[in-house]
Amino acid sequence: MDDYIIPEDLSMPLDYHQIISACIMAFQSYDSLLTEFSNPEEHMDYLNILQKIGECSRAIQYILARENGSFTFQITLYRLQNQLVEFYSNILLRKNLFDSKKVSQSSVLNVNTNQTSKKVDLNLAVKNTIEKPKINGFNDIAGLWEAKIMLKTSIILPKKQPQLFEKRKLSNTLLLYGPPGTGKTLLAHAVAAEMEAVFHTISASDILSPLVGESEKLMKSLFQYVKTSDKYSIIFIDEIDGFCRKRSASEQEYSRRLKTEIMCQMSNVEACQNVFIIAATNCPWDLDSAILRRFQKNIYVSLPEKLERLDLLKFHTRDTPLEMLENSGWDELVNITEGFSNSDLTTMVRNAMDIPVMELHVTKLWKKSIDDFYEPISFEDDFSKAFFKDLGELPPNSVRARPFKLEDLITEAKKYKCTVSEEDMRKYELFNKK
Repeated sequence: MDDYIIPEDLSMPLDYHQIISACIMAFQSYDSLLTEFSNPEEHMDYLNILQKIGECSRAIQYILARENGSFTFQITLYRLQNQLVEFYSNILLRKNLFDSKKVSQSSVLNVNTNQTSKKVDLNLAVKNTIEKPKINGFNDIAGLWEAKIMLKTSIILPKKQPQLFEKRKLSNTLLLYGPPGTGKTLLAHAVAAEMEAVFHTISASDILSPLVGESEKLMKSLFQYVKTSDKYSIIFIDEIDGFCRKRSASEQEYSRRLKTEIMCQMSNVEACQNVFIIAATNCPWDLDSAILRRFQKNIYVSLPEKLERLDLLKFHTRDTPLEMLENSGWDELVNITEGFSNSDLTTMVRNAMDIPVMELHVTKLWKKSIDDFYEPISFEDDFSKAFFKDLGELPPNSVRARPFKLEDLITEAKKYKCTVSEEDMRKYELFNKK
């Protein structure tokens, strides 16, 4: 994992080569884990292996948060993430068996003392889950109208207009589910910003600890912290299916204990007026039924409808003159983008905006503008004033691309492959009918 450095600005998009590089590093890390695990027990560095698992898990989580590839590929990464959790449990089990065979009682006490000295301060760990919302509220999100209304009704109105909910039992656990890239995480950030809440975020990679029992203790400490706080708090559990999957005969003890702790804490928080739990998943059918029952509300965040796509497209091009064009052009674009997720639309617009700049690399005929910029010559220009040059021959900071056009969006939309297939959508339809 040392060769792949995660950028500090997580909002920066990854290009294709960065995604491939990150994926290769994650899978190479997993291969090295398997090699380590096959070594004789007396040569195994357990803490090092457990640390590698955490690094691999974080890399996969990072890729999933920014990868716009196929749904099938994302599911493959989710499965690898879950394999890491099972792998983690297996290593802990072998480590405990090895310690019991090779270490005397007095040595065990020394090991426990050393482990205690290495334990992360739980209070610090809890505070490290606090994150500043990435957006300022719902106005920073286009579309998702139905989900916004449901979130405002469930979380915001009970606090700002409590008289509307007198003699009613309020909910404080909510599950957001739907295809990848539809804006579930952004919705959670928007709620936290609107409520000015203390925003705690956790994921599978955050709670993997190399110390026995630390994951459950962290979860318990987090819930105790928010329940005793005088500030309104939101706990956001991202990709909850990573550690709350359906129970099976092959499930490891570690996974079972962590799942039990989460369910216990969710039950205990029901009477707490100052805490709200939001979880998100792309695979609701993989969740344990006991976990599903603990969510008082489920909100399906689906692909954007026609008017929502128009809202999203205009939102992402709001700083361009495209909004002044006739509706006929927008209608064509909205129809072409049927089946696109919010993330697909964002990526497609970004790619389309690159088209005028990419054209500069093949431009040979230029003109000089009134304000002394070099611009590609167009058919309406006076060719007698044109001159031949390659882009690389022009001075720095002296080139201007042609205006961004609606046709660029239509061109890119026609060749863009959306990441959620019809087969994927049928899975959600079947789940919604249950």
